[in-house]
Order: sequence, then structure tokens, then C-alpha cells
Amino acid sequence: MPQTKKDAQLRRKICQRIKAFSENYLGLGSRELSNVLGYGDPSTLRSVWRAESLPSIEKIVALSKIETDEGYILNLNWLFSGEGEVCVQPRKSQVDKMTTSSVEKKLVTTLRKMPVQKQRSLLNIIT
Repeated sequence: MPQTKKDAQLRRKICQRIKAFSENYLGLGSRELSNVLGYGDPSTLRSVWRAESLPSIEKIVALSKIETDEGYILNLNWLFSGEGEVCVQPRKSQVDKMTTSSVEKKLVTTLRKMPVQKQRSLLNIIT
């Protein structure tokens, strides 16, 4: 199916929002965000930032789970439509309800930002 001008405009806007969220709310450049999302090559994410392609649904879901330093997450409604706030408060997970100390919460937050492969490596080290 050929891509329309409207499709290209929407892709460009979504890609611009991804870049803005990463840089302005997460403080991550393309290389850092590529690592967090598990891209093997940072040029893949750079092509998203240039609006040449959209990330996969899996990468968008992963991006939406990364918390800002203030504990907010990406508002997917804003990402796709441009409406609403950029960030929203995440729902309380079971882990959030169980953790009581700020150290525990910081550990969990840091782990969530790591690529799965690094999480597994860290788990092997501490167990």
C-alpha cells in the first residue's frame, strides 16, 4: 500500500515527539536510548529521529515504560496524537507497592531502564 502525504506527516510528528521525549524528559541522546531500548546499532534509532522510519511496537512499549527522574512515563496518547501532557504518572505496580525505601525504588527504576540482556547479566552477578 503506497504511503500518503498524510502518513508521512504523521510519521514525522511521532518521530519528533519520540526525540523530544528522549532528549527533554529522559536526558538521553540517540546512543544512550538505543542501548536502553536494545537496538544493536544506534543508526537505527537515528533513522527514527530523522523520520525515515517508525520504531516497532515493542520498542514503543519499552519506551513508554521508561520513567523520567521525576517518576513519570511517556503518555502514549500524546505520542500518537499530540494531545494531552507529554508525561503521565505510571500506575502503581506490585513492585512499587512492595518497595519501601528510596534505595529499593531507585534500584528498581534503574533496572527498568536497562536492556534485558544487562538485567540478566546483573542478576547472574548478584545471585
